[in-house]
Amino acid sequence: TADAIYNPVNFWNDAGEPQLQLLKVDLTNAQRVSLYFGGSTDQDGVQLVPWQEGFCIFAGDTMYQVSGEGGQPRAFPLGSEENPEYADEYAAYDFDCRLDAGSNSGKRIDLETGQITELELPGQIEFIFETGGPRFMIARVITAAPLPSSGEGEAFQALLQSGEREYDWYDPATGALEKILTEPYYGVEQPDGSRRRRDYMGMAGNRLYFSWYMEGGTAGGVESCALDG
Repeated sequence: TADAIYNPVNFWNDAGEPQLQLLKVDLTNAQRVSLYFGGSTDQDGVQLVPWQEGFCIFAGDTMYQVSGEGGQPRAFPLGSEENPEYADEYAAYDFDCRLDAGSNSGKRIDLETGQITELELPGQIEFIFETGGPRFMIARVITAAPLPSSGEGEAFQALLQSGEREYDWYDPATGALEKILTEPYYGVEQPDGSRRRRDYMGMAGNRLYFSWYMEGGTAGGVESCALDG
């Protein structure tokens, strides 16, 4: 945040039991305090997301609500191990999208109750981007036929060669998609046969920013567009 760093730390105690501690480093006075200390079932995939005036810690199959001032946390058993990477004001989101394997899945985890809702995602998602609001931006591949596994190399590459990359707004609350822009998957072909490609960088204010580059060359730059493309 503007005035503090929050850091989850995993370690083992003298008895060999896994422990988790949430430390707050106050940047205004250089003081460090402990907001949470307890046992942990997960030493690898601990996730920390902001919630109200505090945080939710996802460790193993449990969600802990921790006040920004410390004190006794509230624990919510989730029934499964969750590692959400995105969050808005009300929920955390765990997405698993594998273009090369043809699989998309998503979960919404209510930060107030721990309730998990399965999400319906569109097919052939390549990337999901957080934008600081209730909607996500996704990049998905549009092809003439469904993509096979990347193990079918020639068919997979042939469909990508003729396919498009489409950027969309995705609303997890409703499943609604709103197209922003589309371009050939491997970039727009130029008169000299080279291709101009674009990668999403982020959102600032009310504009979306992309880097662009010429495939195989050194030319490049940054461009932006309105939120509707």
